[in-house]
Amino acid sequence: MNHRNFIPATFIAPLLGLGLMLGACSSDPNLVPCPGISAPPEGVAAFMEMDASEQLVDVRFNGINATCELLDDASIKMVVSVGLKLTRSGEYSPADVLQINLGSAIIDADDAVVSSDVTIFKAGFKDGERQKYPVLDYEATVKADQRLVLSLMPRL
Repeated sequence: MNHRNFIPATFIAPLLGLGLMLGACSSDPNLVPCPGISAPPEGVAAFMEMDASEQLVDVRFNGINATCELLDDASIKMVVSVGLKLTRSGEYSPADVLQINLGSAIIDADDAVVSSDVTIFKAGFKDGERQKYPVLDYEATVKADQRLVLSLMPRL
């Protein structure tokens, strides 16, 4: 029996699912490759304080995913999902809320800042909960020759 063209049954479902996902993406004529998204090394992690207890939380980027759509005016709408890893310090971890500041800047082809902003998100912790993996949803509109820079910022 020739095994060179044999695909195990366990691979068929994932391959079919991947094919359907890729087919769905390519069928939308407005989806385009995303412009660059980056983060400065000093912006990928920050310590932030909980609202009530002032307990420190180590906040880190845990992955970024984006989908981009070409708009009628030739600008690009970026829908960005920013995964975070939040780790609380200390022995006792009471229920509390954390403010997460996400800084963003749109940079042009000459490395000049076109615009910048800080978006505030909130994350709640249950009593005793030490880690969380929230996903922040963020949108930006850029031109084809621009890029997006994201950074975690200490509380303002």
